[in-house]
Amino acid sequence: MELLIPGLLLVAFMVWASTRIKKNAAAAFDPETIETDEFSIQKPEGFLHNLNGDPKYIFEAYSKELSKVNDNFRIGTATITKIKNSTLENVVTELLQTDDSVDHGTEIIDEHRYRHIESHKNNDGVETGVSYKLAEKNGNVYKLEIAALKESANDQWIETFFDSFRVK
Repeated sequence: MELLIPGLLLVAFMVWASTRIKKNAAAAFDPETIETDEFSIQKPEGFLHNLNGDPKYIFEAYSKELSKVNDNFRIGTATITKIKNSTLENVVTELLQTDDSVDHGTEIIDEHRYRHIESHKNNDGVETGVSYKLAEKNGNVYKLEIAALKESANDQWIETFFDSFRVK
């Protein structure tokens, strides 16, 4: 009897902690706006902002959902790379080297010039559509790269990332 009350308290605490951990983990995939001194972007529902990811990216997010064809791949990823001491034209020229790249032109948003390029990649036999949104600021180019598997049923998340990306 002496152990019953502490045992029940321990079980109750473990249930409470487990529920809280599950709730916080699920909230990580909720939509949110990511703002830094350099850029802002809207992360859609179903994506996780990887805070301690690859250091070559200043932003990295990936989908919760895995590929049905190859479970080594996520349905989608989004990264932002800061290319120092470069120009928009240099990066565009490099991206247009592949035969299937399509340049969708230039747009001006808040005094910053953006370019939109689409291409395809083949990673280990998995076909991926890739969209780039580029912006130049202070001698640096910011490259948003969105990779989506062909099997991605809902492309709304691509538009969310793409339309919300802004340099400051």
